[in-house]
Amino acid sequence: MFSRLLLAASVVLLVVTGAQAQQRRGGAKPQMSPFAAQGTVQAVKFGAIQMLTNTNQTWIVFVDQKSKISVTGTAEADFLRPGLFVQFSVELDKRGKAQAPVSKLTIFTPTEQAQIGIWPVGSVPVPGAADNPFGAGAANPQPRSKGPVAGEYAVHGRITSVRKDKYTVYAGRGAVQIELADIPQINVDFADYSVVQKGDAITVSRGQFPQGMMGRAKASELSIVLSDPLTGPRKKKPVRTKPPEQPEGPEGPDDKPEKPDEKNPKPSGVQPE
Repeated sequence: MFSRLLLAASVVLLVVTGAQAQQRRGGAKPQMSPFAAQGTVQAVKFGAIQMLTNTNQTWIVFVDQKSKISVTGTAEADFLRPGLFVQFSVELDKRGKAQAPVSKLTIFTPTEQAQIGIWPVGSVPVPGAADNPFGAGAANPQPRSKGPVAGEYAVHGRITSVRKDKYTVYAGRGAVQIELADIPQINVDFADYSVVQKGDAITVSRGQFPQGMMGRAKASELSIVLSDPLTGPRKKKPVRTKPPEQPEGPEGPDDKPEKPDEKNPKPSGVQPE
């Protein structure tokens, strides 16, 4: 059902995009209406989200690379995998080795405001220099020394491997290997709407749709709040099959048939008087 609606809504997206292009070329100003709504997610496809508004209206909201998308919530530790970007604070020694498990971590999407790198906690990253570890590239870096200085650092990087509960995070030109605390707090604040599920809360703060074509809109800015923590794929437990039960004989399940006496066999037929 959603696929058919999405196909029909694609025509509306072409109308919106065509109207915007016509406006840029100096043509007649398109009749567009602003769109803003709150509700819950009903379905998700690449480039589109179907939502049910608080006024019980169904809308298909289109998004693209220019759309500002925010997905917030929490996650379980098994959701962490190579390729995700994470940020956290950790105590490092002079060799860059973590001195304690990480108890709080956030999954994020790199932006100009949230770049990749390692900085002393409290320093401000400089755009374009965020890949320099251990203070270099910070607005107020620590005084230069013969080598990295031990202390608490903010790490923004990408998970490159997960082995035996140890996570390697590549942050520019430096990498940090960490372990998580027994019960870590993992927050989610990124732009990946593919993890969104039915029932999650959605707010479209800025969007537009052609006048007279209700139900289809293009969103410039939207936010989604996850209703449940994100989890990784669950491992299926092996199913143990019971051995087949032996059929019960006429004597009962515990009675064994009597073996014949080969030395004194019992005669068959009529017994002599």
